[in-house]
Amino acid sequence: MEGSRCCNVVLVLCFVFAAIVSLSMAHNHNPVVAIRRPHGKKIKPHGCVAYNPIDRCWRCDRHWAKNRKRLANCAKGFGHGTYGGKKGKIYVVTDSSDENVICPKPGTLRHAVLQPEPLWIIFGNNMNIRLTQELIFMSDKTIDGRGFDVHVSGGAGFMLQFVHNVIIHGLHMYDIVEGSGGMIRSKHDHVGIRGRSDGDAISIFRSSQVWVDHCSFASSYDGLIDIVAASTNITISNCHFVKHDKVRLNNFSHNVWLFLCDLTSIKRKGFFFFFFFFGKCHTIGTKF
Repeated sequence: MEGSRCCNVVLVLCFVFAAIVSLSMAHNHNPVVAIRRPHGKKIKPHGCVAYNPIDRCWRCDRHWAKNRKRLANCAKGFGHGTYGGKKGKIYVVTDSSDENVICPKPGTLRHAVLQPEPLWIIFGNNMNIRLTQELIFMSDKTIDGRGFDVHVSGGAGFMLQFVHNVIIHGLHMYDIVEGSGGMIRSKHDHVGIRGRSDGDAISIFRSSQVWVDHCSFASSYDGLIDIVAASTNITISNCHFVKHDKVRLNNFSHNVWLFLCDLTSIKRKGFFFFFFFFGKCHTIGTKF
């Protein structure tokens, strides 16, 4: 009898504690447990701080800007081995316009991603790119936003369809809307009619070896990142997702890996595959 009474008291205390924690989290939009903490902090003599294995791979190199392609050796998880445009030349984007989606202007991001050869794409200055239609990639490309403040906002998003070996690093993508569709160049040698785009920041459709790292996403018409149609070997790492209710949808895709992604302030919907603990995903390999 005495033992039963003690058990009841313990249960009541547990319920009270759980209720207090839930209430405090509900009223705190940025709870302490959702703050990203350093993992494996390593301070170099010249003051560099690298918080995780991906950053330690390149960030503390003083001459990283002269050795950008070192980043291609840094992917972890299922996207390990994705080298993007490492085997190609450097392409510098100098023009933020996107006026012609059939014959893209040289120097624009659209012109760069449609080239048939491998390319390591960088930027010549800070820029805000408003895509008039979805940006369709070809394989073996790296978009490297390091060194400048590069925003893709107010227009359509990225479409990775039937491609492989793509790295997207260091971009800010937000306020993404549907593209109206129409005649759009989808390859360097092909123009065709496309329907309306979904309004995802990044849509990965039946593609493989894709690595998205150190990007921020917010407020897309549909999803922030959609990974669908048997896409495989994908890593999403060190990314920040806010102001949205659909972060990542996996539909019949497998080998998708999230690493140190901040999902703070995301509204949580039941049928999407979120992998997080109190607003933050950890080192998790997920198979579907």
